[in-house]
Amino acid sequence: MDTIEARREQLFDAEYLCIFVNDERLDKILARLFGDGYLYLIPAWFDIFAGYPEDQMDYIWSRSRIDDGEKVLPLLLCPDDFDFGCTTIVAEVIPAAGTVTWNRLGADTTGFPAYVGETVDWFSGIGPFV
Repeated sequence: MDTIEARREQLFDAEYLCIFVNDERLDKILARLFGDGYLYLIPAWFDIFAGYPEDQMDYIWSRSRIDDGEKVLPLLLCPDDFDFGCTTIVAEVIPAAGTVTWNRLGADTTGFPAYVGETVDWFSGIGPFV
C-alpha cells in the first residue's frame, strides 16, 4: 500500500504544504517522469488561499471532499498564479472502505475552476496509488 501525506517543506523563500507519495514530493515525481515543468507545483487546497474570494475557497473545498464518491480532484497548481488557469494536476480519486485510491493522474486542460477534471490529459506510467 502506498503512503500519501501532506507536510510542510521549505521551497523558495517560504514554507509550503507539499504532497508526498511514498516519501517523495509529488511534484518531483512528475518532474522526473514528465519534465521539469511540473517541479515546484503546490497543493490546490492549502492556507495560501486565505486571501482568495469566499466563492473560490468554497469551490476548492467542495472539490476536495471525497466522501461523496469517485471524482476528479485538483491536486497541484502553479505557484506563480495560484489559479486553475495555469498548470493544474488532477487525480481520479476513488474512496473505498478506509482507503483512497488515486487511480490515475493527469494535467487538466480546461483552465476554469467550474470545469476542472472535465478535460484531462492523463499521464501514463504513474499510479495508481492506494
